[in-house]
Amino acid sequence: MRLVDVRASRFEQAIVVVILLAGFVFRQPWCIPIAAVVAASVLVLGERSPVARFWHRVIEPRRPAATNFEPRPTAQTQALLLTVGLVLATVVWSAGSVGLASIVAAVAAVVAALGATGVVNLAAELRRRRG
Repeated sequence: MRLVDVRASRFEQAIVVVILLAGFVFRQPWCIPIAAVVAASVLVLGERSPVARFWHRVIEPRRPAATNFEPRPTAQTQALLLTVGLVLATVVWSAGSVGLASIVAAVAAVVAALGATGVVNLAAELRRRRG
């Protein structure tokens, strides 16, 4: 099983959290689909996504060597959970319910924030409980 650096996926999740936080603070619901596009690009493109490339080319060389790794399927599952939540929020928002979309996006933001800070990775927790 291939292991990946957790810092890259945490950085990607942090970018999504910052976009959603800006949307909540400035009351701009269009930040929800923007965050969904960022999360989907990470899910679909993986290491070739713009956020991952920025991490590997600009930030990672300036950081100490990685010490924490996670299985690649766990990182992909976390990206999938985040993308599904944000796509659902985008669909609800496009249907005209900004309030419900904000609640769904807030749940996605909490999942991403907990993953980005390393407190709880929902995908890893689900895999652990599944056996």
